[in-house]
Amino acid sequence: MQASGRYALLTKAQEIQLGRRIQAWLTHPEPVPKNIRRSGMRAREQFVLCNMRLVVKVANRYSRFLSGTSMTFEDLLQEGVLGLQRAAEKYDPECGYAYSTYAMWWVRQAIYRAIDMRGSMIHVSSEAKRKLRKYTDEIIKGRTKEEALAAAGLKKRDLLTIEQAAMCKSVIPLDALDLTGLI
Repeated sequence: MQASGRYALLTKAQEIQLGRRIQAWLTHPEPVPKNIRRSGMRAREQFVLCNMRLVVKVANRYSRFLSGTSMTFEDLLQEGVLGLQRAAEKYDPECGYAYSTYAMWWVRQAIYRAIDMRGSMIHVSSEAKRKLRKYTDEIIKGRTKEEALAAAGLKKRDLLTIEQAAMCKSVIPLDALDLTGLI
């Protein structure tokens, strides 16, 4: 985090130049010459280093979701850097948007996906979570349980399983439990 402020933000001209170098590297037919590959990789690295503040900002926002999970703030930073790299590879400098505007979505997505996938002991698929949200929305609208189940595409048995798995989100270390009365 301390190193994130060490690098200056890029100007619009620098972003365009770096973006073009990355595009030249990624769109060049195989085999890619060493100088083009090296130039593209350095450009991607510079994009990442100069935009680490963005990763720290987004990771701070999502750090509130870490309580009860096995993930650390450093894990969020690593996932954010992966999103930043992906954004650098996908960035089209000719569109006219600032890189940070484009990269924000990729960083958020990478961090959110990491929390979603590794944030709990029991993994609940995105599809199951979507159906559970749909069911809950239907109940809030005043539908009966049967109507809400039909609208969400769920069976009663599936709903119970998803709800139980969703409740097992937090991780509690065994040494934090008071087991003196049980022995």
